[in-house]
Amino acid sequence: MSHRCHSCRLALLVWICLPVVARANDKNLRIEEVLSCLEAAADAIVSYDVTIRFTNRWLLHSVPVAFEKRADGREFASAVEWCAWGPGEEPSAESQCYRQVFGKGGKRRFELLAEADLAPKAVQALDGEVERGVTFGDKRGFIFNRRHQMIPDGKDYLTYFRCIFAHVPLATVLRDRTGTRLADRDDARPECVVVESPPEQGSFAQFGLRAWLDPAVGFLPARIEYHRDAIGTPYLTMVVNEFREFEDGIWAPVDIVATYFNTEPGRPTSGHATQSIHGIVDVQRSRWNLQLSDETFVLAFPPGIKVFDETRQVTFVTGEGDTGKSLDRLLRDARHVVQTRAPGAASRHEPRPRSPIYMWVGGTLGIVIAVAVVAIIRRRRNARGTP
Repeated sequence: MSHRCHSCRLALLVWICLPVVARANDKNLRIEEVLSCLEAAADAIVSYDVTIRFTNRWLLHSVPVAFEKRADGREFASAVEWCAWGPGEEPSAESQCYRQVFGKGGKRRFELLAEADLAPKAVQALDGEVERGVTFGDKRGFIFNRRHQMIPDGKDYLTYFRCIFAHVPLATVLRDRTGTRLADRDDARPECVVVESPPEQGSFAQFGLRAWLDPAVGFLPARIEYHRDAIGTPYLTMVVNEFREFEDGIWAPVDIVATYFNTEPGRPTSGHATQSIHGIVDVQRSRWNLQLSDETFVLAFPPGIKVFDETRQVTFVTGEGDTGKSLDRLLRDARHVVQTRAPGAASRHEPRPRSPIYMWVGGTLGIVIAVAVVAIIRRRRNARGTP
């Protein structure tokens, strides 16, 4: 990043935000002033290459409350309910490490890293137009021609300070909704300006949003709440416990927590937290506002990877010599090519395949939950004296 670009970016941030910071406690503060500061502070981070270790904890567990039998006579849980852990039971937890890279033009790269040596287990790369992904363990890959959520909620670093739902700037959404307003200060975070945006027509109309913006870090969000209906009990909160000033006047999150809540009404655990995801940025391995080459966002498939290509509605096994830059060459050198349907004829009712990292994480969490459910079912069987 050139010194001139840095100076211009910092000058713009200071010009926009300093007068508003000085008036942060002014009752006449206008919502547009606050959103302009949020936008400038978020846009001041133009790139990053961060390593983050997440610890995921299930604060409640799902307990079977109804059972049915399959045709073969085996019993299965047909309904579950979120319940507190019993005496002596420990909340299940797992740790995962990611490398996340963000660059100019919305280019992105995610790597799910092995705990032992930080070698990539799964990689996704978006070059600005086409997204590729691969999981090395099962030798499967994907090619997508449009953006989607590349990584599960609560683990995408960008969503803690800039975007919601992976791609849409928080400031843009709040500005687009006519009901967005400055709310009363929160006694628990009196230093923050609270912005509230109830569900209404506009961007993501089905969701309510509330954000605590901290003037000390350029009005970046210290906390964001997501609501499925009217502002009340959130289903997700995203909190920044610590910011780091990596350049003069430019801050980035380094300690982040996402918490999910049970929003099903009329239940004993309604409103209780079900899951927390705590992320710590490895500052020694991370950099912000760095020069990134286009090659960072190129993902070449190794030979022998079974790929689903959404852009051409085909599956194939990769051959030798993929450069990661030419879909035509990739398909020309492939083997076992199977047309799944005519290009462009995908059914709008057919669910879209999940990305490699999304499936890896979801599968891991599914195993954790399944093990807990099986243990509970066995305990109930033993209590009933059944084999």
